[in-house]
Amino acid sequence: MFILTSISGDRDTGDPWRDATVSADNHTVASTPSQPIFVGDGFHCSDLKTSAAQVDPTIAKVQTAALGYMKTWLAEWRPAYHFKRDDFD
Repeated sequence: MFILTSISGDRDTGDPWRDATVSADNHTVASTPSQPIFVGDGFHCSDLKTSAAQVDPTIAKVQTAALGYMKTWLAEWRPAYHFKRDDFD
């Protein structure tokens, strides 16, 4: 499985999966443009709700940054093969 982004919250201390992620304490994985890592003040999956950004500015910041990366990736994407009409006849 390929993870595009890793987003975690500082309130995820009770999440049993946190230690198996790049958000674990003392992790050694660096955030990169091709696989950014974001940390806000939210909790597990709080970044998935757009309404959470209205009450927590750190979630808004994470969501905005993630959307920026996605916009860049989509602009750079090119299909591996260009289909022609004859391919389907």
